[in-house]
Amino acid sequence: EMHRIAEALNMCFEQSFTDSSGRKYDTSRNIENLENKSAVLTRALIQYQEALAEKKISEKENIKKLLETYRIFLNVDLVFVFELSTDNSKVIYTNASFSDKKYDVEDTEISLSQTDFIRYKKLYEQQEICTYREISPLNKEFSSIIHYGAFRNGQLDGSVGMVDFHNERLWTDEEKGYLLHLGRTLHSHITSSRLNKLIKKWEIQISKEKANAKLLNKAIIDAENANRAKTTFLFNMSHDIRTPMNAIKGYTEMARHHIDEKERVLDYLEKIQMAEQNLLDLINEVLDMSRIESGKVVLEHEPVNLISMFKKMVTLTFPTANERGLQLNGKLTNLKNNLVYADGTRIYQIIMNVLGNSLKYTACGGYISFELSEEASPKPGFGRYIFTVKDTGIGMSKEFLKHIFEEFSREKSATVSGVEGSGLGMSIVKRLVDMMQG
Repeated sequence: EMHRIAEALNMCFEQSFTDSSGRKYDTSRNIENLENKSAVLTRALIQYQEALAEKKISEKENIKKLLETYRIFLNVDLVFVFELSTDNSKVIYTNASFSDKKYDVEDTEISLSQTDFIRYKKLYEQQEICTYREISPLNKEFSSIIHYGAFRNGQLDGSVGMVDFHNERLWTDEEKGYLLHLGRTLHSHITSSRLNKLIKKWEIQISKEKANAKLLNKAIIDAENANRAKTTFLFNMSHDIRTPMNAIKGYTEMARHHIDEKERVLDYLEKIQMAEQNLLDLINEVLDMSRIESGKVVLEHEPVNLISMFKKMVTLTFPTANERGLQLNGKLTNLKNNLVYADGTRIYQIIMNVLGNSLKYTACGGYISFELSEEASPKPGFGRYIFTVKDTGIGMSKEFLKHIFEEFSREKSATVSGVEGSGLGMSIVKRLVDMMQG
């Protein structure tokens, strides 16, 4: 029997040709009378199962060989496998064997309306195999078609089919039986393949939902934190604004009572001026943050002498440090290119904010170190400059370090110490440094 099968296969492939891509096409359309057709197709199904178990070739290649045998021995133009997309909106041809390149449908996708899907599914309500003639959407030719529907729990996953594009073919019971065996053999492949795609789709959807839930929870937490921070800010600001306002009011009243005492009045006026400056600084920080958040702050590029700027910072900071009994040390290190194009105003604002914190939070007898150094930049034509401020101040907790750049955040010890501030200074510094890609 095996000898007869081999002879039949030889007869078939002797009547075939190979195109330039190496694919074989049969030219014979007269092999229906081979007595061993059933045996050959049965053997092809067995070989498919054996190859599937041995995993010596890919499943796609294995299916291809099986479809090729069916196409040749049943004398049809096309044998195919297709799956439905996960949303039933497309027919996707995953495997195909064809007699002519114009019938090559492998990896082709065809849109499927909901009406077409319902009509297509109804074809299988009475039987596993259905036959019909229609104009094929593949090549617009009138075709004789036979299909096997692969169902899973009442859900149509795909189909195995054969097409004759040349003849008004009446499919015989024998041919229906052959397709039924082929369909049942490939049934698990079709349903498991589509099920895997559905599982992957669900996993992606679940992952997105989890990510969205996580983002939503984070947004809720951020909003709650922001509300708490704003409440704290309003509390601190009411205190911080009231302090200089009370000072202005008090010293003004005292000056009025001692209007004839010039030296005392001048002292009161100096204190009023200091309170006024403190109040102005608080208001400016709030306005600065508002401008940065609204995107209205634009960096200006202008010539800047970093050495001159550094000296100016030290000069302006020294009197306050001296008045508070602090030792201030300024140092330039490895500064090769002191002339740059940058936003000098914003650099000055950043550094003076940090230096200002050192002055505010370092007790009498403390030490502040201020250093400017340069190192090579990875970007050609750019310089990388490091401003370092160190002090022996009251410090901050490790827990607060996580929140140091958050708006309205202030270390508890800073608030308790009575040091005035909006809690916006370091937020402004961080935003400006980010804008400068620092």
